Amino acid sequence: ADEQVLQEQFLADSDIEVYDLGEGRYIAAFLDAVPGRDDENKMGAYYSVYNGDEWSEPKLLHDDGTEDQAPTISDAGDAGVLITWSSAARALDADDDLSTRLNTLDIEGAFFRDGKLGEVMDVTASTDADTFADTNPQAVCYEKDGKSYIKLYYTKSEFSVSSEEEGEVIGDLLNPDQLNLVREYDIAAGE
Repeated sequence: ADEQVLQEQFLADSDIEVYDLGEGRYIAAFLDAVPGRDDENKMGAYYSVYNGDEWSEPKLLHDDGTEDQAPTISDAGDAGVLITWSSAARALDADDDLSTRLNTLDIEGAFFRDGKLGEVMDVTASTDADTFADTNPQAVCYEKDGKSYIKLYYTKSEFSVSSEEEGEVIGDLLNPDQLNLVREYDIAAGE
């Protein structure tokens, strides 16, 4: 098969996911640097669709100027596929240390159906009471009582500096307090 270049100077660790849409069509979601963005917000989650002959030009899933991480693609039954990813709740700046950067991560998602990307949804959102990182989204679609649901599993982590005197140390980043959580989404009701 012939090769097709999707993007030049592609990241070596792009977290690429590919999903079979059927009938020789595929969708890919991946990370790459966004041209023109500052270093603190350079990573963007992209998608591209293979129509059976060629891949579409990659597009950002959500061009909000914030850092993205770890896109995933899951079957959503009649709703198509659900693409989820972690995204910073705000634009990051050079003064943000690594634990602050990580704690800004929320989860966004969008359905892809009939060749179109739907509206981007805030699946989780930081609040004054919830300033923890939401990462590693994984979705499962299932039927119950004739209705379609999605269960979204994800990790909630608190990255914190253990000693103000020492500052941020590697153990703080490797061993955060964590919970594994699940949310249920009623596809027909949109909630």
